Amino acid sequence: MATQIAADVLGSQWVQSDDTGVDVQDRTATPQIRTGHVWAYRGSDTSAFYDFTWARNSEGPLRVLAHFRGYLQADAAPAFDDVYRTRPITEVGCWAHARRRFKEALRTSPKEAAHVVVWIGELYGLERSAKKNKLDDGQRQALRQQSARPILKRIHAYLQEVAVTALPKSPLGEAIGYALRQWDALNRYTDDGSLEIDNNGAYAGPGISAVMPRPGLCRIGVPRACSRRSVAFTDAA
Repeated sequence: MATQIAADVLGSQWVQSDDTGVDVQDRTATPQIRTGHVWAYRGSDTSAFYDFTWARNSEGPLRVLAHFRGYLQADAAPAFDDVYRTRPITEVGCWAHARRRFKEALRTSPKEAAHVVVWIGELYGLERSAKKNKLDDGQRQALRQQSARPILKRIHAYLQEVAVTALPKSPLGEAIGYALRQWDALNRYTDDGSLEIDNNGAYAGPGISAVMPRPGLCRIGVPRACSRRSVAFTDAA
């Protein structure tokens, strides 16, 4: 069953991915608790499967996505850089990750960050409207191109303006840097109505979110059980 689910997900037009750190008990190592990572892969039909790796690097994504062709939506983690660079896979950014950074900047730069948070909220408002009105992919794409792209242009112009004076290492500067580096990927969801505005669905999959509601809170018993646990998450999804 798990193998079929993985095949269905990797046969999708797009895949969303996210990872969560987990504590793994290894009695042969010192210290006995090591950190591993469970990766969620969610397809356009909302089914998902999970993979375990020790390191948060490109090894796992490259292996899992070796034969995938299409859109991959994830955060800007370096682990995905080699995937985009060496595979016929198109990067789609995540506005939830971008918005989170600007929300974190509200405390130190309330005026500047608030503008961006409000505009991002407008983008999400369009998505809620599309869902409420049960728009199909073509209609959703048209809505995004007509209404989301002007908002995106406004955000981009403002980020470029504020970047001149924002301290690069400040919360605002880091939020701006993230958004500008990811700009093409963050705009890509407007090119295809089947794509999502963020990859929240990958973390919100029924298996990983139910078993690990927050990173680091799940302890897997022994290292050899990690792969089996990932399969169990898949079968439960």
